[in-house]
Amino acid sequence: MRVPLPVLKDDYYQAMHWNPKTGALSQARARELGIASLLEGYLEA
Repeated sequence: MRVPLPVLKDDYYQAMHWNPKTGALSQARARELGIASLLEGYLEA
């Protein structure tokens, strides 16, 4: 079975709770992980 790369990417982003369009981590998810202060200025709202 072959799965197209864009489908794998979308599934991975969804599993990691990242923005599906940009792959960026949200502030809310960073807070859940306890790393928001480390990534201040690099996160999406």
